[in-house]
Amino acid sequence: MLAATDYIRDRVFNGKPLSDLPTLRSTVGSTLLDIYASESAEYFTAGLLDGYLNPDAEIETAMCRNFIAFHGQNKMLNLLAIPPLEHQKEFSQYFDDLRHLTLRGENQDGVNMYIALNGIHHAGKIMSQEIKQIRNPLFHPGFIIKKVIANRHQEKDDPKLTLYLAEHLHPSLRPAAEQLEYCVLRMRFACETIMARHGNKVGEAFTELNRLAEAGSEILAMTAVLARASRSYCIGVRNAELEMKLAACFVEQSKDRVRKLIKELDDGEFVNLDHFRLQFGKRVLETKSTVVEKATTRVFCTGGGGRDHVQQQVVARAARGADIPT
Repeated sequence: MLAATDYIRDRVFNGKPLSDLPTLRSTVGSTLLDIYASESAEYFTAGLLDGYLNPDAEIETAMCRNFIAFHGQNKMLNLLAIPPLEHQKEFSQYFDDLRHLTLRGENQDGVNMYIALNGIHHAGKIMSQEIKQIRNPLFHPGFIIKKVIANRHQEKDDPKLTLYLAEHLHPSLRPAAEQLEYCVLRMRFACETIMARHGNKVGEAFTELNRLAEAGSEILAMTAVLARASRSYCIGVRNAELEMKLAACFVEQSKDRVRKLIKELDDGEFVNLDHFRLQFGKRVLETKSTVVEKATTRVFCTGGGGRDHVQQQVVARAARGADIPT
């Protein structure tokens, strides 16, 4: 980002500084949000690793890598579009370094599967009895009725906030803390939903597990950002008020992403279109082609002459790659 800002500050566009363009300011500001969140997640994870003798933080480490890789690559592509060709090699090197350092030879889907499967394993230990009852409703009618009543807020996408996370942060961050609490409670509901839906075959629901891992990575980053901003504001770090604004903006932005991921997971493969995407991908892999024909494969003409006939000839020549007479 610093290389991009150095390029922007020294240039003029239409008689005005390039730094006055709202689009570039928005790109740089959005990048700052993700840099702050990535750095916070990094410090948070490092604290978990250094604060205990034998830390069990492999999932948190994978979430941190996953978050930085996903958001870092997207923002790097946006920054790559700012300078012209003379800086492309430098920025491309930054992009490659980011990819290698965060994923370390793995792909993002593999990291997501590690996060989701280990997370489901831990959740299954706590929720196993509950899931067994949900999957056998005829044997546990009383429990099912209580569960339906308890989940009525979850079904409306309005969970009852019972964790009181705001008590552990500066009072100014209460709205952001409530948004984080909403995401945590929705995450629990998503784990319950996916395990009740698939049972022992939950490890084969790759598209849903992928969403679960992305939502978990976002929640880890939200937690780290709020903890860092609250600490900075309480001890009087320079520019702490800016950190509070960054934290509030990031949590608001991430909440929408988590809500979308959990809703798609709750909707199922037909509503979120996963079923059809899988079918399309299967067809392409089987046929080793793009399946669909070119738009100019067959030309339909309503008349044999006049303007329609001329248009038919022009389209046919374009499809063959021949020169079109003027």
